[in-house]
Amino acid sequence: MRYLRTNTDTRITVGPFLDKTDGITPEVALTVTSEKLTFVVDTAGVPTLILDVAPTASGGANDMVHITNDDSGFYDLELAAANVNYLGRAMLSLNDVATHLPVFHEFMIVPAVIYDAMILGTDLFDVSATQILGTAISTPATAGILDVNVKNMNNVAGTSITTINANQGTTQPINFTGTGATAYAKSDVISIGGTAQTANDNGADINDILVDTAVIGALGAGLTAIPWNASWDAEVQSEVDDGLVARNLDHLCAVTTAAADMTTEVVDGSIISRILSKTSDTSTYDPTTDSQEAIRDKETDIETDTAVIGALGAGLTALATQASVNTIDDFLDTEIAAILADTNELQTDWVNGGRLDLLIDAIKVPTDKLVFTVANQLDSNTLTQTADVHLSSNSLGDVWDHAGTITSLGVEVLLERLYEMVNNKMIVTEATGGVALRNLVDGADVATGNVADLGATTVRAGLTWV
Repeated sequence: MRYLRTNTDTRITVGPFLDKTDGITPEVALTVTSEKLTFVVDTAGVPTLILDVAPTASGGANDMVHITNDDSGFYDLELAAANVNYLGRAMLSLNDVATHLPVFHEFMIVPAVIYDAMILGTDLFDVSATQILGTAISTPATAGILDVNVKNMNNVAGTSITTINANQGTTQPINFTGTGATAYAKSDVISIGGTAQTANDNGADINDILVDTAVIGALGAGLTAIPWNASWDAEVQSEVDDGLVARNLDHLCAVTTAAADMTTEVVDGSIISRILSKTSDTSTYDPTTDSQEAIRDKETDIETDTAVIGALGAGLTALATQASVNTIDDFLDTEIAAILADTNELQTDWVNGGRLDLLIDAIKVPTDKLVFTVANQLDSNTLTQTADVHLSSNSLGDVWDHAGTITSLGVEVLLERLYEMVNNKMIVTEATGGVALRNLVDGADVATGNVADLGATTVRAGLTWV
């Protein structure tokens, strides 16, 4: 049995829908418009057919959809306020005889105040006292407050008690006097703390208290004139000092730390430790590099180093312009093209059958005829080949050192310079156009020169060899 709130739109869970063939397989993909929805209410004791329709898939008054992620065959069914605008028992059934077993549920439609109080907890049950022991309660003089007529007090009966001015029943220390608005209860204090009270002892004590506390005044106004004294100063100072020491705060200004690692005084992970160290571990803090003064010194160094830049980068104007870079780029293109042409020619000469290859082959013919007593050493046997070999070591040196008519440089020097031009590092200074050809180990210059931007062309002057 489930409860429904009268005249209120609601959504209810219906199911499970089980396959009609085996009776256990959940149906989770029903065509809801094929269902037959029947809703009957026993209103005023008469069973009344309220619904006899097909549910709608969406946008209707009785939408029915499968519950998301459910795999047991349960569906969400909507009932309109008009469908439940009744009170009493109700039956609901859903059928599609071609697909599943019948599904039915019982409900009780209750008033809104009952549903809200019992189910939602948003209201209270309406409870009105109309009888006491079968006798109707008279309308009270003040609405919401019961009239009370005392007929018996402490088991002493009275036809009508209108004045309470004596003990009723057994003796008790409380007396009641007066009537109506002037009635009050009088309490006689017999003993305080085991001391018997006589005459007006209690009242006198209270009067003394009132006199003593009168100086305090309303809201403690009289306390503002209490003078401070040296004893209080010392006590407060002592307590404050103890509190500072207990929290290691004395080490901030007055007490040195035990060691470079300040874990004893500053707990790792505290706010101070996080300020001092990026790892929250003060053992890594080094005042020579991490202190404010050390950081200030580093900032001064940075300011000095960057001062040359100037405002808005004014100091950067001496750097090479794009035009200078283009000049150097054009020069390098020209030089690299010339080097490439020379090395391409060498590649042609060095191939099998090329010019240098033929020269080496011609030299090899007579040298193959040399006979050595000791391998790789010339000796007297060389004389037996004088018909084919005519160059001594001195003659070979003369060949290497022979100067040409154009350059006045020996063959060896020319070959070395050609190799250096092809292989070695060349440095071009953008600002001045200066060119420096470095030696094999990049330890010194072997030649210097310069390039110049002449507008349409870039000119490299001849190198001066060191």
